[in-house]
Amino acid sequence: MTIRWPEAMPEGGRLPLSQSEDAFKLGALRMHDETRSCRQTLQISLFFDGTNNNDASDNPLRDSNKRTHTNVARLFNVAIHDPDNGISRFYIPGVG
Repeated sequence: MTIRWPEAMPEGGRLPLSQSEDAFKLGALRMHDETRSCRQTLQISLFFDGTNNNDASDNPLRDSNKRTHTNVARLFNVAIHDPDNGISRFYIPGVG
């Protein structure tokens, strides 16, 4: 097995200075463009239930001992869901 180290990064970067300056300016302009600004804060809660005893009431493996919701499902049920004000919650069932 042969290990080869990458070449050292040049002092001014890999792009010629004019290209890197143009790329920086283009990115900076995109960030400060008033037509692209977003003035709403979104709050998104994601609940990953990976124990395969998910929130679906018809799931026979819901909780193998008590057939109750998992803690993740309980947290999902009490999380605020108000899409009109930018607050959303999502329940993602799975096997973990």
